[in-house]
Amino acid sequence: MHRKGFVAKAKAAYEELARTNDNDADLIGLLGIIAIQEGNRAKAEMLWRQSILLKSNPLIYIRNINNLVVTLLEEGRDAEARILLEKGEIPDWAGLGRPGERELKSIVSLALCLQRFQLFKRARTLLEPIAAMAPEDKDALRLLAALSFEDKDFRRAHEILKHFSESDDLWILTTRLRCEGEMNMRAEAAIDHEKLLNFAGVYVVDNIHKDLKTVLVVNSSDNIPVTESLFELHFKDNFPSQLAQTMGDKFNFISILAGKGNRSFDKIKPDVVLSNMVNAEIMAIEGNTKDDLSSLVNSFGVPVINHPVKAGLTTRQRVAFSLKDLADVVVPETTRIKADADNLLFQVTSLEKRFRYPIIIRTTFNNLGVGMAQVRDRAELTKELQARSGQQIYVHEFIDNRTEEGYFRKIRASFVGETIIPSRVDYSKEWKVRGRRIPERQLFYRQRPHLIEEERKILQIPGSILTTEVLKTLQDMRNKIPLDIFGMDFDVLPNGKILFFEANASMNLLGLPTPDEADIRNPEGQEEFLKQTIIEYLGKRIAEGKSARLN
Repeated sequence: MHRKGFVAKAKAAYEELARTNDNDADLIGLLGIIAIQEGNRAKAEMLWRQSILLKSNPLIYIRNINNLVVTLLEEGRDAEARILLEKGEIPDWAGLGRPGERELKSIVSLALCLQRFQLFKRARTLLEPIAAMAPEDKDALRLLAALSFEDKDFRRAHEILKHFSESDDLWILTTRLRCEGEMNMRAEAAIDHEKLLNFAGVYVVDNIHKDLKTVLVVNSSDNIPVTESLFELHFKDNFPSQLAQTMGDKFNFISILAGKGNRSFDKIKPDVVLSNMVNAEIMAIEGNTKDDLSSLVNSFGVPVINHPVKAGLTTRQRVAFSLKDLADVVVPETTRIKADADNLLFQVTSLEKRFRYPIIIRTTFNNLGVGMAQVRDRAELTKELQARSGQQIYVHEFIDNRTEEGYFRKIRASFVGETIIPSRVDYSKEWKVRGRRIPERQLFYRQRPHLIEEERKILQIPGSILTTEVLKTLQDMRNKIPLDIFGMDFDVLPNGKILFFEANASMNLLGLPTPDEADIRNPEGQEEFLKQTIIEYLGKRIAEGKSARLN
């Protein structure tokens, strides 16, 4: 009666049974479903809480606790739901045989709730029997693979994903590739990498406008993100993605993933190429990468922004060295070494002769402060070098640039052609100054609104910090760096000299705040000027290319 929609009759029958079966978890759970259908959420919650305390068939327990958790989540009571999932039993139901369709839905739903709170091991325990009993249920298997991957059990995730060997599902392909990379399965990775390039090696924006010029972005096919989105595959957390999101009404954006397996871009006819393979540290160690990239970007016969030859000249060490002769620039002493656990004492002693503590240690490839540490004495330096043994690392001199209030400060300028646009100022109590996209940093600024006002003054009031002399020095620095569009992080010391941090074409130059960040966003005027300057620069380069072809 209940399944056919006769709710009132079913309720009456359940209540009659409950008079003599008041400890039946199945019956009480079904009365909870009736209560929800009648709109009585409080009664449903009470009944489900009662049901999960009673001894029952594991599949009945799963149904009842799932219904309770989902109801709590629908009401925004996430903390209560989490406690319930952390403390509740995850029963072993494997011995009960193959679950029915309704039971399977409850199992998968509860696993998704556990995943939401990153309780991956509990969710895997719940789902694992499905792999043996219902291997044809691809949705459940896909979820089990995701849980195993999130739990960093790459071997199990890869094993499950073998069931999808013929799939063109982007998430499956990218997850399998990441697993193969983590397990150093080079042969398998090469096959999947080529398949990915053939399947998703080109991204063309929706609704190409014939009246707009086309910008072709050349992206790397290394370090592929795990994603379901073709846009994210090509444009994840990078500067070209910001352009594609904000300038889609000005240009058509197309992206290709560079790689030997990608042959699908022969017919692409762009007006300008924007190379996004600009990590000079990677280029410096990968033999013919720069030559291959140069051949690729040159093959389109149009102007190339941030050409691989130029980008290859911008390693941290090269840039630091090129700025050394500028009198008004303070460049922290920088060296690159390969950490060697077998020669720790020699390396520590050599670095101590060259640097004073504290010292900054960082990986060669990462940005956003990843892989960066400050060491304050010999013991910490020894520990860092030992942990990074076999890796190429940078060692930097630490220069304390705290303001009178005790904040470390970092100013970012965007360089577009010959135009310099100071675009943001960030502060931190810690030496590693980050932006304001994560909750902790947002709270930092909301507790110190005067820093937002200070940023506005620095960027928009001429001569406050960015004096005529400072801007001239920035232009001198710009002339030393061969890139077309790039960012630079620096500070201005009390004596007017520029303390250089880094410069590269990997920085995200635009803020792109979400609505809830409006009160702490960077000054809008600077961002609009930057966007307009980029639009004009792209137009200029396109016109130059057209003129060259006509001649």
